[in-house]
Amino acid sequence: MKGPIPELLREFYGDGEKKTAMANKERIGLFVAKIIADPRTLNQYVFIYDDARTMNEIYEVAGRIAGEDFHKIKVVVRPPPPPFNL
Repeated sequence: MKGPIPELLREFYGDGEKKTAMANKERIGLFVAKIIADPRTLNQYVFIYDDARTMNEIYEVAGRIAGEDFHKIKVVVRPPPPPFNL
């Protein structure tokens, strides 16, 4: 994707050092075939991924691919207010 990176894609939560699991969409079919063929996965939830990277690593790669150094927009999540007591 060339050109400016949309603002929504630049948002991140926390310090950007938590790992995020990713799967290459070209390999999903291979994973599904292996899962179906393996009797241990019958009636089980299966979590698949190729790679795990931090959000900071992902932004670094995205910036290199886009050909620009973009600023990240940190999203601050505040705890909900205490319940209202009557």
